[in-house]
Amino acid sequence: MVGRDSRPASGKTDCIVLDVADEAGRHKVVAVGELIGVKHVRDGESLVTATLRRRELMRTQVVSLLQPLLPLEELAVERLEHIVEDFTASMSLGLPYPDWQEVYAEVVEDDDAESAFVPANGRSIDWQALATDRQVERLVEFGWPRGYARTLTKGQASVALDSIRAAMEAWAKRREASWRLVFGDDGPLPETPLWHFAPTTHRQLQFLRRLGIDAGELALSRGEASRLIDRLLEERAQQ
Repeated sequence: MVGRDSRPASGKTDCIVLDVADEAGRHKVVAVGELIGVKHVRDGESLVTATLRRRELMRTQVVSLLQPLLPLEELAVERLEHIVEDFTASMSLGLPYPDWQEVYAEVVEDDDAESAFVPANGRSIDWQALATDRQVERLVEFGWPRGYARTLTKGQASVALDSIRAAMEAWAKRREASWRLVFGDDGPLPETPLWHFAPTTHRQLQFLRRLGIDAGELALSRGEASRLIDRLLEERAQQ
């Protein structure tokens, strides 16, 4: 009924939606701007203007991020522009975590999940006990509401985290192509711990600012931020 209530009509200025079933908790309420990566639209600003403003801000932050890592004076203009555009596009839409509602429905409703899931460490899983605090915290990091994460069993939480890992590993391979434009490493991809895919922490962003990089708008993962900090500290130690 929300669609009918939100239709424009003569004399209508707004409508009130009472969510008595907590559907907004299960299904995130999304503004139009968020669909294209724009979370903040200023008063009186059009969505197009906000999009262009955010893209310019992101481009500025990408240049700030790359400047200490690349020999800018030695790169051809075309190659530098390619790297900047590649990173700006790659970091514009956030980290692509699987939709938690879909994963929740799959692990709760799939009767074959227990027999089909094989733990990476080969250990047996308790499918009756509730998820551990560590599992719950990890799911929350990936955008799960804490209340729903706590309803899972250990086995269900393991399946959910495994689905996140599978989706993010595919993303990480594409992202690594961008990083290799900067670092020049063409060796095999290392195995990535699950925490590497979590969002950048506030402490990491603060440390990057102290190193001269404002990455607040960039969709960096925790592992990427850690790698970037290590590389910047190495560069400083060599100076």
